[in-house]
Amino acid sequence: MASCCAVIGSITYALKGQRLLSSYDVESKIIKVRSGSASGGCAYGLEFDCINMNTVTALLRREGLQYKDIIRM
Repeated sequence: MASCCAVIGSITYALKGQRLLSSYDVESKIIKVRSGSASGGCAYGLEFDCINMNTVTALLRREGLQYKDIIRM
């Protein structure tokens, strides 16, 4: 299965996102992502199964958790 990553930015928001997804039985893990748009070139993201992309994006938007991009791993 393909993995996707929602590039979140800060570890705090990544943790909030992981708790949110977990409460809806969507497995995810926090990873460090190299991002040209983040200061210092690093950001944090939530890695999840791409099959859950619509669910993940809808939940993050509904809760107001901004993400910079969704990338395929």
